[in-house]
Amino acid sequence: QSFHDRVSRIALTQMRDVRESIRRGTAKGKINEWWAAHKPQDLMSDVREKRVTFLAAEQGQNCHDACQGVGLSCQRHWFDVLNNCQALQAGFPEQHSCSSAFYGRDLP
Repeated sequence: QSFHDRVSRIALTQMRDVRESIRRGTAKGKINEWWAAHKPQDLMSDVREKRVTFLAAEQGQNCHDACQGVGLSCQRHWFDVLNNCQALQAGFPEQHSCSSAFYGRDLP
């Protein structure tokens, strides 16, 4: 399975979970603010309709340079969907765990 397919699958799962917690009224704090501007169903539609491409940058390469290198543009709002251990492990299964020793935009 390709990187894009693995990440798409986990992104859809996580967006369904968030959509359900918003529907139940159990989503709190920042999640409500962010998802008010980025509706899960809209992002899910982007993935399903192939309007989004997930790709792996080289280590040390930023999103903008990686995307520009293949004729795409980096969309900042996806960082908030994908910057978590579950999504990173789906994209990079060869990494057996996420680090809690460091924190950055590329580490949950």
